[in-house]
Amino acid sequence: MIYSKTIKTPIGKLGLYADDTNLLRITFCAADEKDNSNEILTETEIQLQEYFAGKRREFTIPLKLEG
Repeated sequence: MIYSKTIKTPIGKLGLYADDTNLLRITFCAADEKDNSNEILTETEIQLQEYFAGKRREFTIPLKLEG
């Protein structure tokens, strides 16, 4: 199953996508997507908020990059 979450950031709305264990992608999006979040996406949002606040320089989210 693919989970998704839209978050507001200083650079615009971002769409976050994950499976059960990994972050799959982050995209810019114009509209809010259906939010069916999971723990990976919740932690990704927290870490991105910390990054934009200048409190984080490295991320610890498990990634599964394809393409």
